Amino acid sequence: MLVEILKIALSIFMRNARLNIWQYNGIYLIGVSLSLNSIVSFKSFAPKQRLLHRWESLPMNLQASTIFTIKKAGKI
Repeated sequence: MLVEILKIALSIFMRNARLNIWQYNGIYLIGVSLSLNSIVSFKSFAPKQRLLHRWESLPMNLQASTIFTIKKAGKI
């Protein structure tokens, strides 16, 4: 029973999750957004000011939960 619930939750997560990337001062911030309209898709690179502005416009608790790793530019 619990396994089935976890499988369903995971499938919903995988369908709705979007990998987001932001660049700020040569640092890439990579995060996962559960929103159906992803803020910035992994393949779409816009000017970093716009990316950063869109990230900063998120509620603080969502910012904290979406960022899972920070890597220096060029190391991705």
